[in-house]
Amino acid sequence: MNISLLEESIISIFAALATYFVINTVKLLSGRYRRRQIINARLARLTQMSYTGFNSNELINIWQLPVAYWLKTKSGKSFRDKVIKARLKSSPLDIAGKMFLLSLVAILIGLLILNSFLSAVVLVFGLYFANIMWLRKRISTYQRNFTGQLPSTLMLIANSLSSGSSLTQAFQYGARESRPPIKNELSKVVEQLSIGVNLDKALEKLYQDIKVPELETIISALIIQRRAGGNLAKLLKRTSELLREKNDLKNELMVQTAQSRFSGKIIGLMPVVVIGFLTIVDREFIAPLFTTSLGMLILLLSSAAELVGFLLIRRILDISF
Repeated sequence: MNISLLEESIISIFAALATYFVINTVKLLSGRYRRRQIINARLARLTQMSYTGFNSNELINIWQLPVAYWLKTKSGKSFRDKVIKARLKSSPLDIAGKMFLLSLVAILIGLLILNSFLSAVVLVFGLYFANIMWLRKRISTYQRNFTGQLPSTLMLIANSLSSGSSLTQAFQYGARESRPPIKNELSKVVEQLSIGVNLDKALEKLYQDIKVPELETIISALIIQRRAGGNLAKLLKRTSELLREKNDLKNELMVQTAQSRFSGKIIGLMPVVVIGFLTIVDREFIAPLFTTSLGMLILLLSSAAELVGFLLIRRILDISF
């Protein structure tokens, strides 16, 4: 079987990555690292912080060790942060481990069914980016639900302050009477306040976990108002009214641009669907696209053009508030 220069380069890259993972797997098997991970897990449970590593029980799955080390790298930390912000029930290690197994399946499909090493690489990278897009969608949905509940929750806190409650009691009342997801986030703030954490730090951590612009404005107003003095209940009520008007405007614009956004998604997915359909119906017809140098070049250029077009459409329809 003749191997092109491009395929030789890809094989060399994968061989280097495999060597890299094997070396670091040996490091992960050392007793010092295992003891440190166990201590970190116990400290995280005692301080009620989110722990993103793995404990001694998970070390039974040896295949997860390279995945665990990848979570410590720059790209792995970014993936781990997305999993945490998506508020998934599974840990980042579990999600990354499942993605690792699916990548192995994608490699087997590319090599055994499509008979092309390049197809296997494309499937692996496509799987990775699809997972990233799914996580971003989960994060966006969570943030949107959180923002939608902010006006009513602020009104609850303002009413509690007007009745003579302290700010901590008002947060407790807001967490008790609101619905998820904002109920879960306020409960974390109340738990931190109950163990002596400063309110400013608790609110700052809340913003770091959610990353919602509206929340940053509210937290800044709360901190300034507490330090400078004034009617905090009135401020929260006015902020609640402004946020409700902003959410109404955002929903109206989303309705107006729904057709254009749907058309952009259809146009972006159409080439993938057509190639998949032709691969199933007439594999010999589509085979030169994956087996010849010219076909792979055309596939690469068309994929790049498709990606640029998709990002441009998304950028045009992205309305900042």
